[in-house]
Amino acid sequence: MKKSAPSRSAAPAHPASVFPARGRAWQSWIVGSACALLALWTYRHALGAFFTTDDFQVMEQARGLLPRSTSLWRLLSGRVYFGAATALFGSRPFPYHLVNWLLHGLNAALLFAWVRSRGARIPSAALAAALFGASRLYLGAVYPATGVGELLALSFTLGALLLTRRDGPAFAGGAAALFAAALLCKENVLLLPLLLLLPGPGAGDLRARLRRAAPLLGLGALLLAYLALSHVRSRSLGGDAYAMEFGANLFHNLMTYLTWSFNLKDAVPDGPGLSVTAWHAGLFMAAAVAAGAWLSRRRSGLGPMGALWWLLALLPVLPLTHHSYLYYLYAPMAGLAMWGAGWLEWLGDVLERRPPGAAPAPSRQRTGTREAGRPAASASRAAPPAVPLAGVALGLLALLLAAAHAMVSARLLHERVSEQLEGIPLPRDPYLRKSELARNASADMAAYVAAGGRRAVFLTPAGSDRIFDASTGRLTGGVRGKKTYNLFEASLDHGRALRAFHPELDTVAFVDRWTPQYRDFDILIYSAEGHALSFGRGLAGHKGLVQALIQYRYHEAARQHLETVVPMFPDDPQLRWWYSYVLGKLGDIPGSRVQLEELVRRAPEDTLASRARALLGG
Repeated sequence: MKKSAPSRSAAPAHPASVFPARGRAWQSWIVGSACALLALWTYRHALGAFFTTDDFQVMEQARGLLPRSTSLWRLLSGRVYFGAATALFGSRPFPYHLVNWLLHGLNAALLFAWVRSRGARIPSAALAAALFGASRLYLGAVYPATGVGELLALSFTLGALLLTRRDGPAFAGGAAALFAAALLCKENVLLLPLLLLLPGPGAGDLRARLRRAAPLLGLGALLLAYLALSHVRSRSLGGDAYAMEFGANLFHNLMTYLTWSFNLKDAVPDGPGLSVTAWHAGLFMAAAVAAGAWLSRRRSGLGPMGALWWLLALLPVLPLTHHSYLYYLYAPMAGLAMWGAGWLEWLGDVLERRPPGAAPAPSRQRTGTREAGRPAASASRAAPPAVPLAGVALGLLALLLAAAHAMVSARLLHERVSEQLEGIPLPRDPYLRKSELARNASADMAAYVAAGGRRAVFLTPAGSDRIFDASTGRLTGGVRGKKTYNLFEASLDHGRALRAFHPELDTVAFVDRWTPQYRDFDILIYSAEGHALSFGRGLAGHKGLVQALIQYRYHEAARQHLETVVPMFPDDPQLRWWYSYVLGKLGDIPGSRVQLEELVRRAPEDTLASRARALLGG
């Protein structure tokens, strides 16, 4: 008796079977490209950004102004990338930001491909990619040049996960190589291969899933062992910023990141940083995520996978005690976008009248074939055909949700970028604020260098400090007796950034008060916007500085400077005259008269001596 051919539906799905067949591949290419374009449109303004402090530090390492790291920690996104980039791009910001911008668009397309490879419909995959790519939460990842680590880590991870969907040693080796590259860019993706253990279309049995996940999980374990044994995080860029604690901070960090992830109201959701009250709303959000993951567990399991992705990508940064930053949400938000798209998958199942756990209807199979040996009528009775309008409805709904999210994100992102400090034309956002300060200073220093300047000392006038509240951007009084944070100096990494941009500079110093040891330096001051003004050196430089200090009513700073400089140029009548003026402004009338008398004695024929005699009454 001739045996009948086994049913194709009874055979375990091959990983390759979840990829689109040729007849529909063009649809995925078009939709995936559209998702990438949406992500690029959302962050189009990043192309005009400048560098920020972290960018300067890695560029200074590349130029030898700071010691170069010899560890493997973030090797590709640090030493390798910036070593090559500084050689190719120099100090021009545009190419660095172009790379970041294109990588973000690529990540949106790769996420679309990954969701499709898990058996999700095109509208669901498109919604996941659009929600991720158009999120406004990545300013700290896409705008700074050093954000390339976050971007590359996700690119390599998604590429590795996609390769695991194919069988064969070449694909397995390629997946391991890509994931190793991801770990050498940013270590926060090391737990994501655990997602390969989840069941789903084309995933195979548990043994097959373990076989695909094991090499990637092994690489993550090796990196953890290296970081623990070498203590590299405590010695590298940031120092104590990477201190960890395993206590209540884990819960508060998790709740803080959760509320940020769902915040579509505030332009600056991360203004106060870590919140110990975020759990008031965060617990309800966590319950909603869990409920959504459970309800959208059908077919591709997109909802549970997305929720787990979000958590796994956040776990490595939750122990950090000294900071909570939005850019840590870049990789996790890919998971939350998948979780949101899981609801669309659930709706599709409802429209197609598919019970939980049922296989997709034959008309929805990507292989484009009917079950072998079964007539069309029988297949129709076994599984109801898809409602023709269901796909159209899902597509329109995905388009509407993606467009609405993109418009809200674009508005909030624009609001954050354009919001300024009180009374100063600088962005309120700390990344952009430092970036604009550095941009203005670098442009002015280019003119200074072109004029032959080589040694510069920046003077911070007494009383010029302007303290702003981080959460409101408004001017505050600061703390009496406490040394203030010099934003200009910090933004330029204590002057090293200027030397990285202008190698002709020999030395850049910042002082609260000028001393004779800087007599061979050009004297400069800077405005609140970061513009640098040089007065030159010697007597002319001191005169220009004092005149500027008096003009801006920094009388105490002018007094301190004149107190040091007048003895160096005792016969100069202009310095004596200004010294008398500022002493009078500060209420020291006897001291003011002494300077006028000394002016008359040392320069009796000068026109200022005549004015001094008149003020002295004779």
